[in-house]
Amino acid sequence: MTINWEKIEAGTLIFTAASLPIGLAPANLGLGVGMLLVIRKLLVDSTTRKLIVGGITVPLLLYLGMYLTATVFSKYQVNIAGFFEDKWVVSAYFVALGLSGSLVIMTRALVIQIISGSVIAAYAILQFITGYDIIRAKELEPISGGYMALGLFSHHLTYGGVALIIFVIALTCLLFSKPKNYRNCLIFMTTVSGIGLVVSYARSAILGLGAAFLIFFLTASSKMKLVLVGSAVVGVIGMLVVMPGMSDRFMKTFKGGDESETTRIRLWQTSAAMIGDHPMLGVGQSNFLYLFEKYKVPGYYDNHSHPHNDMITIAVDGGILTLLCFIGMWIVFFFKGTKLVLKLPHDSQKRWILLSGMAVAGSILVAGQFQNYLADAEVANMVWFSVGIMFGLNSTTNTSLNDW
Repeated sequence: MTINWEKIEAGTLIFTAASLPIGLAPANLGLGVGMLLVIRKLLVDSTTRKLIVGGITVPLLLYLGMYLTATVFSKYQVNIAGFFEDKWVVSAYFVALGLSGSLVIMTRALVIQIISGSVIAAYAILQFITGYDIIRAKELEPISGGYMALGLFSHHLTYGGVALIIFVIALTCLLFSKPKNYRNCLIFMTTVSGIGLVVSYARSAILGLGAAFLIFFLTASSKMKLVLVGSAVVGVIGMLVVMPGMSDRFMKTFKGGDESETTRIRLWQTSAAMIGDHPMLGVGQSNFLYLFEKYKVPGYYDNHSHPHNDMITIAVDGGILTLLCFIGMWIVFFFKGTKLVLKLPHDSQKRWILLSGMAVAGSILVAGQFQNYLADAEVANMVWFSVGIMFGLNSTTNTSLNDW
């Protein structure tokens, strides 16, 4: 009996894509099987080895290596297990990159991910209206105009990050692909996923959406630019009018006292003090909370489990050297992505997948200035999967990502 590895790989890729917006259990199942398939492919296929070395694999491994070095040589408790558990999310990059086959399979995986995420968004909208999480049998936090939706997750910010990614992928597909048979369905799913993002009340995620719109604007035609600007204005006004609770949450930024964002600023000041004492290699993985009492700036904190900023967290854990590796990795990412976008014709179906990966990464990097999204496994899995799919295009095009 001959094993059809291509079908198994395609099925695993699609299953993983559908599972990522749902939760860690099914996602980790897909990623675990996917990594085994990638390892098999690396052993038997030299083309896959060349593909894996491409993309941002080298700067990614450099970043992870520096992070691990900082963790190992920490002057405080060394949490190697915590490091590997936290960084398991990058397996989504290797699975998406290594198992990407034909353009049809890659497109199907992303469309199925949109469908999966839209179903979760519909459930979040139901939560917003009813104020009840049926699955967990719990009442949700009321907010002016509705309730704070969680989707299938335990925190509204986690759902907000996932909802942001689904909306960005759906919107990119709607704007830059040429769906014939399912355009109306795509419009519906994009709308539902956008509303799902809003009902999460995740301000950081909504702010991150601005980065995606900037990428769309820079690559869109003149006519589409007008549509984007008009849609953005109407969307913001509609959100603030229909959901007054959202404007209240944004206005908290400018209020004084414990309800303002001064709590987050104090977290950043506390982090700065840690970095000042450990500038090169930081304090090591997961030691922020361990050292919090020693370095904390006096005042009120509603949450102090992490610095509420991805880049500051990296600098605290791994120092300035690790942060520079992180920044360098994303510079390479956007440089390579931009070069390939410019080389592809505007009517190429590959273009929307490239723009999707860039828009997802850009939006989460901006949102991550106000929240730890890349340290949130559910969100980070989806980011790395999008990046991997994007560079998987190298196996389906004659334009090499490494050919500069």
